Amino acid sequence: MSIKPPRRISVAIIAFASLSVAAGCVATHDSVADMTYTDLAILGEVVTKFSWDECNNVGSMQHLYDIAKRKGLMEPGLASDGWGNPYNLRIQKTDAEIVFLVTSGGPNGRYENGRGDHMSCEIRIAKSGENSYQRFRN
Repeated sequence: MSIKPPRRISVAIIAFASLSVAAGCVATHDSVADMTYTDLAILGEVVTKFSWDECNNVGSMQHLYDIAKRKGLMEPGLASDGWGNPYNLRIQKTDAEIVFLVTSGGPNGRYENGRGDHMSCEIRIAKSGENSYQRFRN
């Protein structure tokens, strides 16, 4: 003989589960994407606080993190996107500007050069000190 829980408890469990989903307690693709998009904004804000000389010597994503940690500006959780994949970094330099393109590979973890489901943050460091960033979603 099996014992069934009272109907009131079953309804309460279903209601709690529904509220948890509605409140965002369950990680969905959209919530992970939103978290990654927010993390890219944080990363953009952090890197725009770097000096020209600090940015001019950056050669890798790890180097960006090391500078941010040394300055007390970065939390460890920002080392990878919401899906657990490391961010990809491309660097373009001119005499007047350094551009960092930080990219998330999205849920499939592939960096698809602007195609696919990734997100990115373009961070511009100007020798004049006018630094900025802009995020993109594909």
